[in-house]
Amino acid sequence: PQDMLRLSLLLLCCFCTYVWSVSPFNIVSIEDIDGPGDGMYTQVRIPNNETQLPLVSYLDAGCGRLKAMQCNNADCTNRTLNIVDGKCNDVDTGRFESQIIGADGLPFFAYYENFALKVAHCGDMYCSQSSMIVTHIIDNVTSDLDSTGHYTALTIAQDGTPLIAFYNSKTKSLNVASCDNYQCSSSVVTTIDNRGETGGYPSIATGSDGYPVLSFYQEERAVLQFARCGDQKCRDKFRVHIETLDSSSSDVGRYNYIRIGSDGYPIIMYVDESNGWMKVAHCSSVNCRIGTVKRSVLDEIGISAYGEFPEMQINPFNGLAVLSYFNQTNSTSSSVKVTQCLDISCTDALVQVLGVGNCGYGRDSSLAFSTESPYYVYVSFMNYSPITYLRKASLAVLTQQTPNTEQDEQIPFPSYLSSSQRFTSRHLAIPRDIDDICVVDIP
Repeated sequence: PQDMLRLSLLLLCCFCTYVWSVSPFNIVSIEDIDGPGDGMYTQVRIPNNETQLPLVSYLDAGCGRLKAMQCNNADCTNRTLNIVDGKCNDVDTGRFESQIIGADGLPFFAYYENFALKVAHCGDMYCSQSSMIVTHIIDNVTSDLDSTGHYTALTIAQDGTPLIAFYNSKTKSLNVASCDNYQCSSSVVTTIDNRGETGGYPSIATGSDGYPVLSFYQEERAVLQFARCGDQKCRDKFRVHIETLDSSSSDVGRYNYIRIGSDGYPIIMYVDESNGWMKVAHCSSVNCRIGTVKRSVLDEIGISAYGEFPEMQINPFNGLAVLSYFNQTNSTSSSVKVTQCLDISCTDALVQVLGVGNCGYGRDSSLAFSTESPYYVYVSFMNYSPITYLRKASLAVLTQQTPNTEQDEQIPFPSYLSSSQRFTSRHLAIPRDIDDICVVDIP
């Protein structure tokens, strides 16, 4: 009996510590930071400096420009708007944009402009108008029917230079542009996969061993695929290893995002459109070979509620994945959600609804973690109304419980979460009628 009591107390302590590390985020504020006409393909990143103030980039769809909103204080109530590239009503600049903070500490962007893949490198941490913003065309297709630079994704290679994953609609292929320097004034484009119509909606990360890994959608078979490059610049197409991660339904993997977990292995979030599920695949090998991939359903977001352009990051305070995504709620409203994984493989999660708005509210989400007090978590997204056709860039500012080695106080779950709901994400999702879907047509 005493041994059983000791075991019970040990398990209880482990449970309390576990709960303490995944308490729901507290919402500080949610507000529109720019609009109307703005907010598509939002990206929020935090420059590597002492202030830890976020930079939110997005497409000004009404004008055809790539913008960057500089937050001047932690909750972003004071901010400065900067134009990264594009002139109003000139050419189509800024679609499918991605942002990353480079090894030099400066923002770097990849995006579509007028049938081409283009990049921009800022001259200071917030892309101010007085800084030198250098732009380059990386890959160009001069055709009204074909284009390149769709669905861009960024990572930093082992040598500190940017790597850009993108889709080429002319060759219907997945490609990676590896830059020769921080500004990407020269680069090498390598075709990673061109077997059938493939490579849409790519995501890329640098593995713990320095070799880039990608997740992407194979449209011909409607499956989620994985690729691992055989060199650290992803330039040798003959050494690329490709696996199918999920083919369990008739359409799975269109919207996906890959990160490297705190265990050093790839973890991928993606949408199963056939079933209306948000799923996660966690690999226990660097190549994600068959038999080393664990798949989990985290949230029932509803058929045709695509979770478009979601994002996942690793929480720096507990090493677990955090996801942000769009959820169609019913015919007139939608929401933006943040889901915290409860274990390294994300077999279960705590789902949290940040806000609900018009049908289209919460699309194109992105998130970033501040590692300085007050330890804010930032979630950017698009606030779109199909009634007024207005798009706005929005930002949610959250706080989280952070480790405190000088305090042993346990932080319980809120009272509104029953014991069964704490570790069962589906009970926390907003109920919806899957036959009552609003159609939002945004290019």
